[in-house]
Amino acid sequence: MSFWDRHDCDKVCGIIDSMSHVSNAIVTGHTAGWFKENSKQGYFYGFGVDADYNGVIPEGFEDKC
Repeated sequence: MSFWDRHDCDKVCGIIDSMSHVSNAIVTGHTAGWFKENSKQGYFYGFGVDADYNGVIPEGFEDKC
């Protein structure tokens, strides 16, 4: 099952847009790409915040610092 099968695109984009006020100046909103962690490979979609961000993480999103 792909990311888009599990999440509504408009909802995800709306959440990211609503968090634009906390986006990192370099790793801005609507960031995406492939990742490989240990033996797991996948695709991420989300937004970057400053390393010291300690605010709310929206449901369905993960902190990947």
